[in-house]
Amino acid sequence: MFDFIATNDFGYKTDFITWTGDTSPHNTWTNTKEEVAEYVRNVTQTLKDSLGSNSQIDIFPALGNHDVWPINTEDLTKPDSNWDINMIKEDWLGPHWLSDEEHTQFGTFGYYSKPLSFTNGKVLALNTQTCNEMNWWLFQDRDDPAGIMQWLEDELAALEKDQGIAVIIGHIPPVECLHEFGYRFKGLMERYQHIVRFQIYGHTHEEGVNINRAVNTYTAIQWQLIAGSGTPVDNRNPSFLQITWDKELMVPINIHTYYMNLTKANESPDQ
Repeated sequence: MFDFIATNDFGYKTDFITWTGDTSPHNTWTNTKEEVAEYVRNVTQTLKDSLGSNSQIDIFPALGNHDVWPINTEDLTKPDSNWDINMIKEDWLGPHWLSDEEHTQFGTFGYYSKPLSFTNGKVLALNTQTCNEMNWWLFQDRDDPAGIMQWLEDELAALEKDQGIAVIIGHIPPVECLHEFGYRFKGLMERYQHIVRFQIYGHTHEEGVNINRAVNTYTAIQWQLIAGSGTPVDNRNPSFLQITWDKELMVPINIHTYYMNLTKANESPDQ
Protein backbone atom coordinates (compact mmCIF):
# COMPACT_ATOMS: atom_id res chain seq x y z
CA MET A 1 0.00 0.00 0.00
CA PHE A 2 2.74 2.48 0.94
CA ASP A 3 4.71 1.68 -2.21
CA PHE A 4 1.58 2.24 -4.31
CA ILE A 5 0.95 5.58 -2.62
CA ALA A 6 4.60 6.54 -3.11
CA THR A 7 4.29 6.17 -6.90
CA ASN A 8 1.92 9.17 -6.69
CA ASP A 9 0.13 7.92 -9.82
CA PHE A 10 -3.34 9.28 -9.04
CA GLY A 11 -3.54 11.89 -11.76
CA TYR A 12 -3.11 14.60 -9.13
CA LYS A 13 -0.17 15.68 -6.98
CA THR A 14 -0.27 14.23 -3.46
CA ASP A 15 0.18 17.09 -0.99
CA PHE A 16 -0.47 15.39 2.34
CA ILE A 17 -1.44 12.15 4.03
CA THR A 18 -3.75 11.86 7.04
CA TRP A 19 -3.11 8.80 9.21
CA THR A 20 -6.01 8.31 11.61
CA GLY A 21 -4.44 5.91 14.09
CA ASP A 22 -4.71 2.31 15.33
CA THR A 23 -1.50 0.84 14.03
CA SER A 24 -0.84 -2.07 16.38
CA PRO A 25 -2.57 -5.45 15.89
CA HIS A 26 -5.70 -5.95 17.95
CA ASN A 27 -4.45 -8.84 20.07
CA THR A 28 -5.68 -6.74 22.94
CA TRP A 29 -5.10 -9.09 25.87
CA THR A 30 -1.74 -10.56 24.87
CA ASN A 31 0.28 -7.56 23.74
CA THR A 32 2.55 -5.28 25.77
CA LYS A 33 3.14 -1.55 25.76
CA GLU A 34 6.55 -2.16 24.18
CA GLU A 35 4.93 -4.18 21.38
CA VAL A 36 2.29 -1.52 20.73
CA ALA A 37 4.87 1.26 20.51
CA GLU A 38 7.17 -0.83 18.33
CA TYR A 39 4.43 -1.47 15.77
CA VAL A 40 3.72 2.25 15.47
CA ARG A 41 7.41 2.97 15.10
CA ASN A 42 7.89 0.21 12.50
CA VAL A 43 4.96 1.38 10.39
CA THR A 44 6.21 4.96 10.65
CA GLN A 45 9.62 3.92 9.35
CA THR A 46 8.08 1.78 6.60
CA LEU A 47 6.08 4.78 5.38
CA LYS A 48 9.19 6.97 5.46
CA ASP A 49 11.17 4.37 3.52
CA SER A 50 8.46 4.01 0.88
CA LEU A 51 8.11 7.76 0.34
CA GLY A 52 11.85 8.29 0.28
CA SER A 53 14.05 10.93 1.86
CA ASN A 54 13.20 13.52 -0.81
CA SER A 55 9.45 13.29 -0.36
CA GLN A 56 7.61 16.62 -0.15
CA ILE A 57 4.39 15.02 1.16
CA ASP A 58 3.28 16.28 4.58
CA ILE A 59 2.20 13.60 7.05
CA PHE A 60 -0.51 14.23 9.66
CA PRO A 61 -0.70 11.30 12.11
CA ALA A 62 -3.20 10.88 14.93
CA LEU A 63 -3.29 8.64 17.99
CA GLY A 64 -5.69 5.68 18.10
CA ASN A 65 -7.17 3.79 21.04
CA HIS A 66 -5.03 0.75 20.10
CA ASP A 67 -1.89 2.91 20.09
CA VAL A 68 -1.91 3.11 23.89
CA TRP A 69 -1.65 0.31 26.42
CA PRO A 70 -3.76 -1.12 27.87
CA ILE A 71 -6.21 -0.45 25.05
CA ASN A 72 -8.44 2.63 25.53
CA THR A 73 -6.66 3.82 28.67
CA GLU A 74 -4.72 7.04 28.98
CA ASP A 75 -4.21 9.19 32.04
CA LEU A 76 -4.70 12.79 30.93
CA THR A 77 -3.99 14.59 34.19
CA LYS A 78 -0.22 15.07 33.90
CA PRO A 79 1.40 16.66 30.84
CA ASP A 80 4.26 14.77 29.17
CA SER A 81 3.69 11.72 31.37
CA ASN A 82 2.22 9.22 28.89
CA TRP A 83 4.69 6.44 28.12
CA ASP A 84 3.12 5.50 24.79
CA ILE A 85 3.13 9.03 23.42
CA ASN A 86 6.71 9.57 24.52
CA MET A 87 7.78 6.42 22.66
CA ILE A 88 5.99 7.42 19.46
CA LYS A 89 6.67 11.15 19.29
CA GLU A 90 10.38 10.93 18.45
CA ASP A 91 9.59 8.97 15.28
CA TRP A 92 7.04 11.57 14.18
CA LEU A 93 9.57 14.40 14.46
CA GLY A 94 11.18 15.70 11.31
CA PRO A 95 10.71 17.42 7.94
CA HIS A 96 7.16 17.03 6.60
CA TRP A 97 6.18 15.29 9.84
CA LEU A 98 6.06 17.27 13.10
CA SER A 99 8.15 20.36 13.69
CA ASP A 100 9.87 20.92 17.04
CA GLU A 101 6.91 22.97 18.27
CA GLU A 102 4.31 20.48 17.03
CA HIS A 103 6.33 17.59 18.45
CA THR A 104 6.43 19.26 21.85
CA GLN A 105 2.70 19.94 21.74
CA PHE A 106 1.92 16.35 20.74
CA GLY A 107 4.08 15.06 23.59
CA THR A 108 2.05 17.01 26.12
CA PHE A 109 -1.30 15.21 25.69
CA GLY A 110 -1.33 13.63 22.21
CA TYR A 111 -2.94 16.37 20.13
CA TYR A 112 -1.43 19.12 17.96
CA SER A 113 -2.04 21.61 15.16
CA LYS A 114 0.03 21.84 12.00
CA PRO A 115 -0.22 24.38 9.16
CA LEU A 116 -1.24 23.31 5.69
CA SER A 117 1.66 24.38 3.51
CA PHE A 118 -0.39 25.36 0.46
CA THR A 119 -3.25 27.37 1.96
CA ASN A 120 -4.12 29.58 4.90
CA GLY A 121 -5.21 26.88 7.28
CA LYS A 122 -4.29 24.11 9.66
CA VAL A 123 -4.85 20.45 10.34
CA LEU A 124 -6.07 20.01 13.91
CA ALA A 125 -5.20 16.50 15.07
CA LEU A 126 -7.33 15.40 18.01
CA ASN A 127 -6.44 12.83 20.61
CA THR A 128 -9.83 11.14 20.91
CA GLN A 129 -8.75 9.28 24.02
CA THR A 130 -10.04 12.47 25.64
CA CYS A 131 -13.57 11.44 24.73
CA ASN A 132 -13.32 7.64 24.65
CA GLU A 133 -16.14 6.25 26.78
CA MET A 134 -13.96 3.22 27.57
CA ASN A 135 -11.08 5.30 28.98
CA TRP A 136 -11.69 4.93 32.71
CA TRP A 137 -9.17 7.69 33.49
CA LEU A 138 -11.74 10.22 32.28
CA PHE A 139 -13.59 9.88 35.58
CA GLN A 140 -10.87 12.22 36.89
CA ASP A 141 -11.89 15.02 34.54
CA ARG A 142 -15.22 14.87 32.76
CA ASP A 143 -15.37 18.56 31.85
CA ASP A 144 -12.35 19.05 29.57
CA PRO A 145 -9.80 16.22 29.75
CA ALA A 146 -6.28 17.41 28.89
CA GLY A 147 -7.75 20.84 28.09
CA ILE A 148 -8.42 19.70 24.53
CA MET A 149 -11.73 21.52 24.10
CA GLN A 150 -10.25 24.84 25.22
CA TRP A 151 -7.30 24.25 22.89
CA LEU A 152 -9.66 23.43 20.00
CA GLU A 153 -11.76 26.53 20.64
CA ASP A 154 -8.65 28.72 20.78
CA GLU A 155 -7.32 27.26 17.53
CA LEU A 156 -10.63 27.79 15.72
CA ALA A 157 -10.98 31.34 17.05
CA ALA A 158 -7.46 32.19 15.86
CA LEU A 159 -8.17 30.75 12.42
CA GLU A 160 -11.38 32.77 12.20
CA LYS A 161 -9.47 35.94 13.08
CA ASP A 162 -6.86 35.15 10.40
CA GLN A 163 -9.52 34.17 7.84
CA GLY A 164 -8.12 30.68 7.74
CA ILE A 165 -9.68 27.23 7.53
CA ALA A 166 -9.38 23.98 9.48
CA VAL A 167 -9.29 20.28 8.63
CA ILE A 168 -9.92 18.10 11.69
CA ILE A 169 -8.53 14.57 11.95
CA GLY A 170 -8.77 12.03 14.73
CA HIS A 171 -9.39 8.39 15.43
CA ILE A 172 -12.73 7.85 17.19
CA PRO A 173 -15.58 9.70 15.46
CA PRO A 174 -16.88 12.26 17.99
CA VAL A 175 -20.43 10.88 17.76
CA GLU A 176 -19.21 8.08 20.04
CA CYS A 177 -17.73 10.42 22.63
CA LEU A 178 -18.64 11.06 26.25
CA HIS A 179 -21.31 13.67 26.95
CA GLU A 180 -19.22 16.65 28.08
CA PHE A 181 -16.74 16.33 25.21
CA GLY A 182 -19.43 15.45 22.68
CA TYR A 183 -21.75 18.33 23.58
CA ARG A 184 -19.02 20.96 23.54
CA PHE A 185 -17.54 19.56 20.33
CA LYS A 186 -20.97 19.75 18.73
CA GLY A 187 -21.30 23.38 19.79
CA LEU A 188 -17.87 24.28 18.41
CA MET A 189 -18.64 22.63 15.07
CA GLU A 190 -21.80 24.70 14.82
CA ARG A 191 -20.12 27.94 15.87
CA TYR A 192 -17.17 27.46 13.51
CA GLN A 193 -18.87 25.63 10.68
CA HIS A 194 -17.49 28.20 8.21
CA ILE A 195 -13.94 27.45 9.43
CA VAL A 196 -14.02 23.64 9.67
CA ARG A 197 -14.10 22.50 6.05
CA PHE A 198 -13.59 18.78 6.56
CA GLN A 199 -13.32 16.08 9.21
CA ILE A 200 -11.88 12.56 8.84
CA TYR A 201 -11.68 9.73 11.37
CA GLY A 202 -11.02 5.98 11.52
CA HIS A 203 -11.73 3.42 14.27
CA THR A 204 -14.55 1.42 12.64
CA HIS A 205 -12.43 -0.31 9.94
CA GLU A 206 -15.10 0.48 7.36
CA GLU A 207 -16.04 3.52 5.33
CA GLY A 208 -18.95 5.62 6.45
CA VAL A 209 -20.33 9.10 6.94
CA ASN A 210 -21.61 10.81 10.08
CA ILE A 211 -23.66 14.00 10.08
CA ASN A 212 -22.92 16.88 12.47
CA ARG A 213 -26.17 18.54 13.54
CA ALA A 214 -26.85 21.85 15.26
CA VAL A 215 -27.21 21.80 19.03
CA ASN A 216 -30.76 23.14 19.29
CA THR A 217 -32.33 22.81 15.85
CA TYR A 218 -30.94 19.44 14.76
CA THR A 219 -30.13 21.00 11.39
CA ALA A 220 -27.42 19.18 9.44
CA ILE A 221 -24.41 21.51 9.31
CA GLN A 222 -21.41 19.29 8.50
CA TRP A 223 -20.35 15.75 7.75
CA GLN A 224 -17.57 13.52 8.99
CA LEU A 225 -15.85 11.01 6.73
CA ILE A 226 -14.98 7.66 8.31
CA ALA A 227 -12.09 6.17 6.36
CA GLY A 228 -11.63 2.50 5.65
CA SER A 229 -8.72 0.64 7.18
CA GLY A 230 -5.46 -0.74 5.87
CA THR A 231 -6.05 -3.72 8.15
CA PRO A 232 -9.03 -6.01 7.56
CA VAL A 233 -11.46 -6.86 10.33
CA ASP A 234 -14.44 -9.23 9.97
CA ASN A 235 -13.65 -10.14 6.35
CA ARG A 236 -13.41 -6.54 5.13
CA ASN A 237 -10.94 -5.60 2.41
CA PRO A 238 -7.91 -3.46 3.31
CA SER A 239 -8.31 0.00 1.79
CA PHE A 240 -7.29 3.64 1.74
CA LEU A 241 -8.84 6.79 0.31
CA GLN A 242 -7.52 9.26 -2.25
CA ILE A 243 -9.23 12.63 -1.93
CA THR A 244 -9.21 15.37 -4.55
CA TRP A 245 -9.59 18.83 -3.02
CA ASP A 246 -10.73 22.23 -4.15
CA LYS A 247 -7.60 24.16 -3.21
CA GLU A 248 -9.33 27.51 -2.68
CA LEU A 249 -12.22 26.28 -0.51
CA MET A 250 -10.43 23.19 0.93
CA VAL A 251 -13.42 20.94 0.52
CA PRO A 252 -13.28 17.49 -1.13
CA ILE A 253 -14.65 17.32 -4.66
CA ASN A 254 -13.97 13.63 -5.29
CA ILE A 255 -13.04 10.57 -3.25
CA HIS A 256 -11.71 7.29 -4.60
CA THR A 257 -11.34 4.09 -2.57
CA TYR A 258 -8.40 1.83 -3.35
CA TYR A 259 -8.70 -1.64 -1.87
CA MET A 260 -7.21 -5.13 -1.98
CA ASN A 261 -9.70 -7.86 -2.94
CA LEU A 262 -8.97 -10.50 -0.31
CA THR A 263 -11.31 -13.05 -1.88
CA LYS A 264 -9.48 -12.83 -5.21
CA ALA A 265 -6.08 -12.79 -3.51
CA ASN A 266 -6.87 -15.93 -1.51
CA GLU A 267 -8.17 -17.72 -4.60
CA SER A 268 -4.96 -16.97 -6.52
CA PRO A 269 -2.25 -16.40 -3.90
CA ASP A 270 0.61 -16.76 -6.42
CA GLN A 271 -0.56 -14.01 -8.74
